[in-house]
Amino acid sequence: GVSGIDQPDLEKKDPVLKLDFLRRAGRLWARELAVDDPRVSPLFGDHSGLPPTLVFSGSRDVLDSDAIRLK
Repeated sequence: GVSGIDQPDLEKKDPVLKLDFLRRAGRLWARELAVDDPRVSPLFGDHSGLPPTLVFSGSRDVLDSDAIRLK
């Protein structure tokens, strides 16, 4: 994630999370995998066959964009 075109605007409202930090943390988490590998980010996976899932995010959360795209 952290690739939504609206995230720079959301970042201005988010009191905690910053895009640069999230991208660096994502690289550390992914290690040798690509950041768009579904094992790293569910945004890029096939969700067919999964049960209904509830995702929470706040309107001031920079990750709200990813939550909406995951939908």
